[in-house]
Amino acid sequence: ILERGIQVDGLGLKSFTTYESNVLFALRFMIDCNIVGGNWIEVPPGRYRRSVRCMTYCQLEVHCL
Repeated sequence: ILERGIQVDGLGLKSFTTYESNVLFALRFMIDCNIVGGNWIEVPPGRYRRSVRCMTYCQLEVHCL
């Protein structure tokens, strides 16, 4: 709605540029959490489960809860 625009009575069609909409969600998450590519992350016990069907060639693949 923001980028395509919305019809506002008395103001006509209004559209807006969204903040950092050109940054991919996964990249924005990594930036916000101070995670760099190839970095170690720590997930507390009980807050993840191992993947049943792996989708990558990573040594360990988990789903965070």
